[in-house]
Amino acid sequence: MNRPWLFLDVDGVLNPFVEIERLPPGYALHDVIIAPDSRQLARSERGRELTIALNTAHGEWLRDLVVDFDLVWATAWGEHANEHISPRLGLPRLLVVIPHPLGLYRSAKRPAIIDFAKERPLAWIDDAINSIDFQWARSRRGGSSGVPTRLVKVRPEVGLTEAHIEELRRFAQSLRNT
Repeated sequence: MNRPWLFLDVDGVLNPFVEIERLPPGYALHDVIIAPDSRQLARSERGRELTIALNTAHGEWLRDLVVDFDLVWATAWGEHANEHISPRLGLPRLLVVIPHPLGLYRSAKRPAIIDFAKERPLAWIDDAINSIDFQWARSRRGGSSGVPTRLVKVRPEVGLTEAHIEELRRFAQSLRNT
């Protein structure tokens, strides 16, 4: 069986949606400037400085997952994730899935992930996974004859936790046991 993909979001997963004074321990603030010609990010975020919060422990956890997964950015950050996020977390340059061109709608990533993943097992970690995404995973990919798929929904005000990483490790272990 092919190694599974791990599709990884940034905002709400690695960069939690919380006021700076309420950041959980371990996060550091980073100022980044997004190129003004970026088509991936919202118009209001292009060409301006953004402050993001990242936790270096996340980089360690994700580097450990490379043993079992091929990591892919699935984020509106697009290639900017390789420029601004990967180096700060000690990650290599990752492949990038570009969300649906209609915008940053909650279901915009699923079609791009479907096209990218084909019939390869996958895990997808995101704060914007919705009931339609879970239905897709159960009905089209899951079950005894489907392609193994694990969706991991993150609370955007908390971000990535060790429990999420453990869930991904268990999924990878289940694939090795089949």
